[in-house]
Amino acid sequence: MEAKIHRDMFSLFYSVWQNPNTKVHQMIKIILAEANSNSCTWAVNLDHIYKMYNLENPLSCLQRDPPEKSIFKEYILTKITAFHEKEMKDLASSNSKMSYFNVNLFGLRGKNHPSLSNIISIEDVKKARPHLKLLTGDYFTYESKFIQTGKGTPTCKICQTESESICHIVANCTEYNQVRSRISTEIKVLCIKINLQEINKIFENSSIFTQFVLDLDFYSFLLPICCVLYPTLNLNSFLFFPTL
Repeated sequence: MEAKIHRDMFSLFYSVWQNPNTKVHQMIKIILAEANSNSCTWAVNLDHIYKMYNLENPLSCLQRDPPEKSIFKEYILTKITAFHEKEMKDLASSNSKMSYFNVNLFGLRGKNHPSLSNIISIEDVKKARPHLKLLTGDYFTYESKFIQTGKGTPTCKICQTESESICHIVANCTEYNQVRSRISTEIKVLCIKINLQEINKIFENSSIFTQFVLDLDFYSFLLPICCVLYPTLNLNSFLFFPTL
């Protein structure tokens, strides 16, 4: 919403910029030149927004000819997008729940995250739900419940062997060994076909394996298989947990 309001303000400013012989243009120049920074006027507010996005001072802009509208529009859109992308990525990187979600490879104006690939039907949406909840840390495990409330026990109710974390569910819970083995075999076959030498790293470490299943874009050595695995193997089928 904030970005949309700012885009509208930039658009209005461009209209003023294009018409230097109007009183509005002259008034805005005077306000920008003489008003205090704490002024509540539209022009001063615009100046603050220009600084926010690290743009040229609007007063300096008004002292020269404006660029073409399409160039100005694209430039402003790029600046606004870059600012909010960084803001959102910083928030995500400091969010403990987002530890499996690599936000740095994707932006607000690019392709969708691979976890959304192969989702076409309503049934696909249902299958993807556990994957997305685990990926974004929104899956309410017994461990997270225990940490938040201090009640009950964090132990997995299915295998009763260790604390039920997201890593435990995806990589270690013995109840899912059969289906985990089946999917892992498919993955290994695909990796061998493209001659991925570091395939063993995936299966030797529970944390890496969990990351691989939830978001294989996270590790650089896994990038060569992204374009092969996502179209070929629907990883949502790996997430065999009950409907949440």
